[in-house]
Amino acid sequence: MNPLSSSSLLAGSWGRALGVADALAAGMLGASAAAAAPGRIASLSSSPAGAAQVGEAVTLVVGHTGDKCGFVLRTGEGPAEPARTLSGASYQHSKTYQQLGPKTVEVVGKKKGNKPACKGGPRTLVLQVGPAGEPGGSAPTIQRSRAKGQGLTRVPPKIQKATPDKPLGPVTPPLREAGGERAIQGKPRIKNVLPIVPDGDAITDVGVIAPGTKLYLSGDFFGAERGKLLIKAPTVVGFGSAHKYGEVVLEDVVWESPTKVHGTVPTVIAEPLERISIKLFLERADGAVSAPYPLQFQVPSETRWLTMNDVALRHCGPDSNTEVCNGSVVEGLCGAPFMFRVEPDYTPKSGAAIEGYHLNCTAAVGDDSGHDEYAISLGDGWVFDRIETGGITSTRPFPKGADFWAPRYQWTVSPGDDLHYWAKIRVRRKAQ
Repeated sequence: MNPLSSSSLLAGSWGRALGVADALAAGMLGASAAAAAPGRIASLSSSPAGAAQVGEAVTLVVGHTGDKCGFVLRTGEGPAEPARTLSGASYQHSKTYQQLGPKTVEVVGKKKGNKPACKGGPRTLVLQVGPAGEPGGSAPTIQRSRAKGQGLTRVPPKIQKATPDKPLGPVTPPLREAGGERAIQGKPRIKNVLPIVPDGDAITDVGVIAPGTKLYLSGDFFGAERGKLLIKAPTVVGFGSAHKYGEVVLEDVVWESPTKVHGTVPTVIAEPLERISIKLFLERADGAVSAPYPLQFQVPSETRWLTMNDVALRHCGPDSNTEVCNGSVVEGLCGAPFMFRVEPDYTPKSGAAIEGYHLNCTAAVGDDSGHDEYAISLGDGWVFDRIETGGITSTRPFPKGADFWAPRYQWTVSPGDDLHYWAKIRVRRKAQ
């Protein structure tokens, strides 16, 4: 055999082997990359689509790609389903609706155990629920005749079908007097509110709104012309200097129809950092106002615990035999023949921002007394939020919500006695 031909064949065999190895490696890497793909909510659909009947079982389908991840499904009627793990190609949930009207179905990512929250959310769809036998339709409307004594006239219901390019409008037509054109408008009524919180919001509890939250309202008699949405809080709460105290008008309000409206809570609101109950109102263009719709509100915040480096020492009382104020030690001399305890004898409190210790010699005559004073000045939006204490407490109360405090500790120690006090302090500010 020709040596050159043999070498060529050998090289070709090695090349093919290396090509196969490369292909296998590439496949393994591809599989690894695919396995590492984060879980995503790929779709949300229903069967039947768009419209259903009261008492009819509807299958809600959540599409999924990537790794396992956590999610919450809200069906638009009744409480949200508990958090679940999404895996495989899809998750199916059967729901039987018992009430007429539009139902806003939503799926959002939420951490479940050790599974991260699914990406790709929130996703929503609107399902129109009509009377049994009339998917998406409305019940017969009773109209009053204009002519005296003619009684009531029943008007056939309107049946609407939802299509991708033509979403459903109002289900129930406005009541009209028979023989006339004037609509009989009722008082605006908010039936359901769907809040969509901003991505990355620190507040994850279902139903709690925050600055930047979009509110999707459904109900009756909102009117065809744009009105306004507003939220009110107790008068002890201010929503920031840019707004009337205790009241905020929502921004970017869109009047989709007489039954659907949405708007956004202003992002400039900087308080309260604690959760409170508020009320949502819809004011129609003609001035008619709905009954209040209750919600929970809180500004997302970040917190941290102060250290001794954040605290200024103004005065450390020198009247005992040994003084310690935030690590500053002044050792007294009991003197002969009173050589008993002089060095501090206490265990420092871990994480304390303020800490003091005073000792009176065992054979000393009379009590020692004095005071210690500190100063804490916060900035950059930080305010006092929480305090934990041990021993004596400041004679000046902890000013929750303020940005300055000068705590003062009045102390007395008897001969052979000592005193140890401390305070851990947490501060909070609006999430940046």
